[in-house]
Amino acid sequence: MKTEVLLRSIGRINDELIADAESEANTKRKPGWAKLGTMVACLALVLCTGIATHAIRSNATAGTFTMDVNPSVEYTIAKSGIVKNVRCLNSDAENALSDVALGKQSVETALTRTVAAYEACGYMENGEATVLISFDSRLDANAELKASLSAEIRNALEQTDAVGTLVFHSELTENAEAAKIAEEFHVSLGRADWILTAANKTGLPTDEIARMSLDELLKFQEVSGIASVSVSKFISLEEAKKIALKDAKLDELTQKIVFTREELSRNQGKPCYLLEFYTGTNQYFYQIDAKSGSIIYAGKFITLSEAKKIALDDAGCKDKVSFTEETLVPMQKHSGHTALMRCWVSFWRKSRKRPPQRKSTLQISSLWKKQRRFP
Repeated sequence: MKTEVLLRSIGRINDELIADAESEANTKRKPGWAKLGTMVACLALVLCTGIATHAIRSNATAGTFTMDVNPSVEYTIAKSGIVKNVRCLNSDAENALSDVALGKQSVETALTRTVAAYEACGYMENGEATVLISFDSRLDANAELKASLSAEIRNALEQTDAVGTLVFHSELTENAEAAKIAEEFHVSLGRADWILTAANKTGLPTDEIARMSLDELLKFQEVSGIASVSVSKFISLEEAKKIALKDAKLDELTQKIVFTREELSRNQGKPCYLLEFYTGTNQYFYQIDAKSGSIIYAGKFITLSEAKKIALDDAGCKDKVSFTEETLVPMQKHSGHTALMRCWVSFWRKSRKRPPQRKSTLQISSLWKKQRRFP
């Protein structure tokens, strides 16, 4: 009986039933591939979300710092250390920076461009400008970022020829009165804090102190003993000249000294004064560290007139001559010499007969007291 039932059931299987069974089997297998695709999509979404979150956090505001010269400007800093945007605090800054792109730049680039714009407008001249950098309380609380920004600011400003004094100031507490002064006089909170503190200590009117230049205000702060001011200052040109003259054992009161070069150089990344001067008997060249006042290099050489005489004697020229170049230039080591030497290079031409046919280059080293002629 069971055999007959089974045979009747088998007999009912046709091609349509077989096709339906295969379709159902395929439908059951598809969810495996669908699950894999869903997992890949979810993983990609998580990665994209993580990257976006990191970018958002990096671009989040970490705080602000301001730079006061006479123009005052505020830089908003992202957590990544990049300048997000800039706000001019007074009309001087607006006029100088209206066409300058400062946002989405490194701090060094933004400050370099700011200083260049200020120089073009005449706000920073003669390499003696005082710059006040004020950190807000958020940056002040972030020691790592503050240290990084301070180094970047210092490096950027030291590479310019405009800054003589750099002052860092921290806004340690929120002060409604200082904020009011900042708004009234269009200055940074750091400068407003100086104005307020000085006014409280001396009793002078706030508006009188606010009219002081930043240089005057800094001196006033120093004599008043006001704290939280850190100064990184270059020695003055006059101080550098005194250091050089003292080392050369020269006295301006007893002998004539003529300076032919007085330059503050930052070309090698280390600010120094380049000084050239002469007396009746010698020529001098000095490099003085602009921060410490230490002597980087000192040279003592014969005078130009003596070098010209030696050159003419060496060339055997007794006719009247006209010198076309008279320059004290650096020389590399030569003939085993290992010290840096300098020489007078003199070119001349005879005033009679034929055009110039000859030149003479003399190296004079006070170290060996020798005179050598090179071809």
